[in-house]
Amino acid sequence: MRRVVILGRGAAGKSVLAARLGQLTGLPVVALDERFWRPGLVATPPGEWAAIQRELARPDKWIMDGDLGPRSQARRGRAVSALSAERVGSAGGLVSPKD
Repeated sequence: MRRVVILGRGAAGKSVLAARLGQLTGLPVVALDERFWRPGLVATPPGEWAAIQRELARPDKWIMDGDLGPRSQARRGRAVSALSAERVGSAGGLVSPKD
């Protein structure tokens, strides 16, 4: 597992799942919400967002959580694995070996 996208509806638990998976794998987590939303909850313009995603997807290892808009080809195209967060408040049932 080197490049993972986590998709799902709002409040489905994508960020929780990404954080937990990052802890378990050591892969860096890229929280797309933090990059997409500007102050005042203003969305990044579509062309600019596509360019940002291309840059974010360039490294060889990452976990990206978020399903922000139709311009996600860059990260989806580079992903090796895709996970879907389906339930509100769920972390996909992932548990640490310590749990």
